[in-house]
Amino acid sequence: MQKMTPSIYFGGQMMGTVFVFTCFGIMILACRLVAGDASDKNINYEFLAGHSRGSIFAGRMIAGFMWGAVLNFIILMVRVFITDL
Repeated sequence: MQKMTPSIYFGGQMMGTVFVFTCFGIMILACRLVAGDASDKNINYEFLAGHSRGSIFAGRMIAGFMWGAVLNFIILMVRVFITDL
């Protein structure tokens, strides 16, 4: 209890809410990063190169999951490292 600061109290009480908002933000960011090339019609070049729709979808889905997982891990670990300082 000696290290009980307002930020630790807030984190303990409201971390679930912060996590949900963080996940929504990361989902939006990951979607933007993965599917952001739709404006320059980059996906048409993938079709013209002979890739199937399934492989294009799977590749973009895996990239989205990886971006989302990495960003989520980084953002959630920032609090752990700052709290330990």
